Amino acid sequence: MSLNRYDHENIRQKIHGYMIPSRERPMETREEQFERAKVELLGHLRLQIAHVEGFSFADMRKKVS
Repeated sequence: MSLNRYDHENIRQKIHGYMIPSRERPMETREEQFERAKVELLGHLRLQIAHVEGFSFADMRKKVS
């Protein structure tokens, strides 16, 4: 995949934000952390997309406390 510098850095930062060492996996390598972080990020992005897709105009006007 060919990305421009902005997209590359943006994706890198998103994944990096999820790369937290796991207490359950003390021997986890940096690459394993990366793969776990990527899966977690993708799950959250899919959830955000589902929320946006399910959002209606009525929701836009609704007051939420």
